[in-house]
Amino acid sequence: MTAPKTPPPIDLRDSLENFHGLRHLIIKGAKLNGRYPFLFLFPQLESLELAWAGRIQWNLSDLENLPNLKKMRVVGTKCSGSLGSLRKLRGTLEELSMAQCEEVHGSIHDLAGFPHLRVLLVSANMPGVIGDIRNISETDFLSIQKLDLGEGVYGGNREMGRIRDEEPLMMARYRLMKKRRFTLFENSRWRLSEDSEDYFTFHGHHSQRPPFLVEFVQAGPRIGWRWTNAVSGGSCEVHWLDPQPSPPDPGFERYTEEKSRKDQDVGLFRGYLEPLTARQHE
Repeated sequence: MTAPKTPPPIDLRDSLENFHGLRHLIIKGAKLNGRYPFLFLFPQLESLELAWAGRIQWNLSDLENLPNLKKMRVVGTKCSGSLGSLRKLRGTLEELSMAQCEEVHGSIHDLAGFPHLRVLLVSANMPGVIGDIRNISETDFLSIQKLDLGEGVYGGNREMGRIRDEEPLMMARYRLMKKRRFTLFENSRWRLSEDSEDYFTFHGHHSQRPPFLVEFVQAGPRIGWRWTNAVSGGSCEVHWLDPQPSPPDPGFERYTEEKSRKDQDVGLFRGYLEPLTARQHE
């Protein structure tokens, strides 16, 4: 049987060469094949999106010719290179979203000093991107508003390995969030991996299932975190991270009202700050 022939590269040059002032470029679902260096020669380009664009081959270093690039979204393309090569975009880049780019490598900390970076999403199938959220300092990612990191970043994955590891990770997320905004991790939950030594299967009613999820909570100006099973009455006690407000403090009344509602979520696991063992849960 004859192997299928690789299709020849599609010629886009004639279509784009006259757009010298191009500011926005989106290529989705195109059956591209090979290298297209002229795609990265638009000095006025502000946003670039390449999604499932066939076998297009390019390197992150190609972006050095796009001095005004603010937003980039790349999904499922044959992109390679290091995150460190984006340093020439330090003064402009605001949003970076990448997924399914297995040949990209580097550390998220290479982007920590980008003063305008508001969105950083480095997610599925990018094991070469590494880092540790515990090493993000108070002066890193100062403009960040949305953050989602991949499996190569410690604390960046939505799954956790051990119950005991979660407290320092939540402290690191808290420090990151406190300097920016609470909404950075709003509606976010992290779950204990089914591969964890601490995980066990529970066959009873769903309201009594183990609280293997972690989330932030807020009551007035006070922030904390807790383990929960996401069912009413299925939360552990809150690990409060901020001091308790006093009656003269602004927001004290709102704090007492909202804390009372949070306390109602603590039922079966009242008195516990973390999930029970399998034997305790019986």
